Amino acid sequence: MRTLILAAIAAIVVAVYTPSGCRHMQERMLLSLVRESERSVDVLGADPPSFHFPPTPVRVVAIIDYDEARLPDSHVSFVPPDGSDHYAFAASVCDSWSPSCMEAVAPAVVDSLTYGISPPGLQRIEPQGGSPAPLRSNHLYGLALLGDKLFALKLFYRDDAGALHLMDGSEFAQAIVQNRRDVVATFLAGG
Repeated sequence: MRTLILAAIAAIVVAVYTPSGCRHMQERMLLSLVRESERSVDVLGADPPSFHFPPTPVRVVAIIDYDEARLPDSHVSFVPPDGSDHYAFAASVCDSWSPSCMEAVAPAVVDSLTYGISPPGLQRIEPQGGSPAPLRSNHLYGLALLGDKLFALKLFYRDDAGALHLMDGSEFAQAIVQNRRDVVATFLAGG
């Protein structure tokens, strides 16, 4: 037990004092979080996309534009900054991205999301004005569920025929961390 604790402390020290060590530890933590938070998702409709999943306590639900992931060497932010134009749609337990509000308000339990419609207990925060833009065909998006110690992610795109295709968030995160954009390209090609 003592050896395990010392090994963990050594790993943290290496991560703190070396930039590449820090990046690798962050990547491992992200992959672990995404795997542990994975949810089964059923598609209820494709236009607008509608998803059903096990009841999940969340502070934010979002549809995030991840289409840049198809480009080699592009930066992919799994959770874009508050108010980013990468949020096609987002709803929260608060009426803004205010961290002090989101930390003070209890999570809402959500079991479905239809693009552009705030689930009960949540308020739309993105886009801030007007209706969400229609989702584009053959464009990569992610359904993100954010809560306490939760980052559930499911990637999707709608093909030209209108069918919705899904990829597990852990598979996507692994491909991005390992710079395997071919995995993303294969998914988008229908394979």
